[in-house]
Amino acid sequence: MKTILSTKKLSEAQQQLVLNSGLGLVHMDFIDTAPLNFEYDDTVSNAIFTSKNGVLAVLKEGIQINNAFCVGFRTKELLEKKGITVSLAEKNGATLGKSITNRYKKTSFVYFCAEDRLDILPNILNEEGINFKEILVYRTVSTPKKVYSEFDGVLFFSPSGVNSFFKLNELNSHAFCIGNTTASALKKHTTNYTVAKTPSIENVLVTAINYFKAL
Repeated sequence: MKTILSTKKLSEAQQQLVLNSGLGLVHMDFIDTAPLNFEYDDTVSNAIFTSKNGVLAVLKEGIQINNAFCVGFRTKELLEKKGITVSLAEKNGATLGKSITNRYKKTSFVYFCAEDRLDILPNILNEEGINFKEILVYRTVSTPKKVYSEFDGVLFFSPSGVNSFFKLNELNSHAFCIGNTTASALKKHTTNYTVAKTPSIENVLVTAINYFKAL
């Protein structure tokens, strides 16, 4: 039986998707998050989020969000579940930045992000003269683990997850990743990887399943 390692813990439904395909599965978290102390007293007219973690950190503080711009379907889903209007949801920070600069040139934003956030989105906004305030609301914590078993595939969902995995491990099998940003981190260690066509956890799983079915 082919077995894959997910560098992120999966939900019951996600686990079943893999197991029902005939693949074996091991899943564990290689990163965690920790909240940062921050203050923001006003209602936010237009908030930018690039992860669910940012949304959860802000909502925990009781901050009122009127409108949001985000990266990822899951982030959009969470925002709408909390009753927040989502004007834009894009697959990655670069696409979101370009969409904002094309359509919301005169709008002001508050960007709630991680301490170790990538420069791609803020660089695009700065280059186009978009007015935004950046507030750090959480940080990513690496939780590396030594993997002693051999796996036929390894699944990655963020650059931080990639970096944490390679602190204690090497990769001798095929890798699967959620998007181009994660792929950029991964290609420093291997060229043997496949990027999911749509950036979601389920699509990474399906990409791996289809890869091994075709062998």
